Amino acid sequence: MLILKRILLCMLGLFLLMTSTAYAYPDAIWLDHSSHELVAGHKGAIISVGQGNLDAAQLGAARSKSLTIQWILANDVDPAATPEEIGRQLAGKVNFFVITTYKLMPEVHERFSGVRQSYTNREWTDVTYKENQMAMPKSRRQWTEDEWSHTEYVDIPASTFDTVPVYVVRRIYDMSGKLIAAHGHRLESESFERTFADSAGGFFGGVMNNLMNNSNDPYKRIDVSANEWTAPGYSLHNKASIYLAPVTVAAADIADFPAYALAFENAAMLQAANRLHGVMVTHNEYAPLRMEIDVANFDNTYERAEAHYSLEDETRTDYTDIAHDDDCFSDTLEETRHWTECTTYPGTCYLKTNVTLSIKLYDRDTNQLVYSYIGNTVEGETMDDLYSILEDFYGKLGNKIG
Repeated sequence: MLILKRILLCMLGLFLLMTSTAYAYPDAIWLDHSSHELVAGHKGAIISVGQGNLDAAQLGAARSKSLTIQWILANDVDPAATPEEIGRQLAGKVNFFVITTYKLMPEVHERFSGVRQSYTNREWTDVTYKENQMAMPKSRRQWTEDEWSHTEYVDIPASTFDTVPVYVVRRIYDMSGKLIAAHGHRLESESFERTFADSAGGFFGGVMNNLMNNSNDPYKRIDVSANEWTAPGYSLHNKASIYLAPVTVAAADIADFPAYALAFENAAMLQAANRLHGVMVTHNEYAPLRMEIDVANFDNTYERAEAHYSLEDETRTDYTDIAHDDDCFSDTLEETRHWTECTTYPGTCYLKTNVTLSIKLYDRDTNQLVYSYIGNTVEGETMDDLYSILEDFYGKLGNKIG
């Protein structure tokens, strides 16, 4: 039983590793669908961020992972120049250019004490001997053997948790200086340089393909807690269209990145098209309802988990057939071993997310607040959370509109 358990745990670990590395989370992306610059065979410029190692990481990732675009590093362009000025400087050389900005979040450095404790492991084996005669039970004997107790030790070494979270936003412009695509995400690793390199690899290896194909990775549904309110006496029934006002972002970590607001607006439009049937969410201000979405929380926090261990009683049963000398039948020896299994967990930190959307609907003619929804999640990836809240909201709204 112990061997089987360890095999199953190993297989489970491998499965979780495979699924965790294979699963792609949706990105915070926005795309101008009227632009046709992001196509195979075009040339793109990466605007220098002013640090040679970071520029090398971006150019290396672009040339090794984004194979359908010809990339150059524009290290002679002032990154503080306006997109219009950069477009004029690069005119005739490329079809579009990428500007990268980033924000370092507070580093996390946690120290965890080790654990050294003793526990008593009591072991014994229950034995049952079933004697058969002519394939019929004849007798049954039971006894206990190999019973003993001994002291074992839990020894979990002290550990550390160090990570550097970084928000990275990449904006893509055409040569007129018009924004045509944007992408933002949060990454972390043991150093800023490693985090930035991982960000470049993910962007040029996957996000660019999504932008060029006008696609995004699927999201994982997360449980949503929500409250809603409808103005007394007001009916949302048969409202055919809703004007989506520009999404606002109050969440402190990303409030200074306009690209996120654009990405959230894109997500809101996509989820509306998928979830609301017979109702159009539009940018037409003359729709009978106006919808305002504010991203109140888009947080990532760390929760400490001290080093600890668990004790679990385990059993394993083996069966042995003992053949008779004088006939074709056999007796059965059943041996059940009992012992204590100890599982250890080193101290570490777990990332927890919290996403909150506040969504309000107003009547166009009276400017009256007629419907309010607040949705919240506390697990998953932040974009998984956001898509899940939007799905829950549109489901509730669709029931009211009918």
